Amino acid sequence: MDSLLATLTLELPRKIQEGLNRYGYEPNKSCSLSFLALFVLSTIIHAFQAGRHGTMWAFPTLVLGGVMEIIGFGARTFSSVEPTATKPFIIQCVAVCCYSHRADSSSGSRLLIFGQLVKLLGPKYCRLTARTYTITFLTFDIIAVVLQGFGGSIAAAAEDSQHLDLGAKVALYGVIIQLVTMTLFLYLTIEFLTLYSRDRALWRRPNPHGNSSYIRGVMSDKRL
Repeated sequence: MDSLLATLTLELPRKIQEGLNRYGYEPNKSCSLSFLALFVLSTIIHAFQAGRHGTMWAFPTLVLGGVMEIIGFGARTFSSVEPTATKPFIIQCVAVCCYSHRADSSSGSRLLIFGQLVKLLGPKYCRLTARTYTITFLTFDIIAVVLQGFGGSIAAAAEDSQHLDLGAKVALYGVIIQLVTMTLFLYLTIEFLTLYSRDRALWRRPNPHGNSSYIRGVMSDKRL
């Protein structure tokens, strides 16, 4: 770990100043082209399915994530030919390493899909409403995206170890926020699915999408 930090804080700024390879290695052209083609295909399919089925939330999540991947791997493909070029390095660092590495678009889509599941299967199995789930977790997810993107842009444009360290710390704060957020989301999701599979409601609440009768649950008697 110490050697890795030393490389990031010392070697990379020196290479930037000397106009050498920004990556410290030569990006593989075949791999970059392969991922570029896959993300182009995936993004087109997601956009087509979203438009066909009217799931507009997929555009700012899955489709946007695919576009960012395409931009990032396009720049990385260019870097495989010109590894000393500065702009492609910065573009791929922000687009791929900062945005797509955390799969923010996928996490955003999972939040929205889970909100729909809550409405469909029954809010009585949740501690929060579907709207509260979506707003709360998406807010923290966006904060994490901004911090990681901002930190990545600082690190990518760094010309000395001080700015590189600052960018790494800002991005790390974003990673920590998202890690905590997604851990809590995973716990609440597992709890919801477990309660639903056992038909053990947290409280008595009619399901607007199904049977409107009250359903007995584990905690419902305590709330009466």
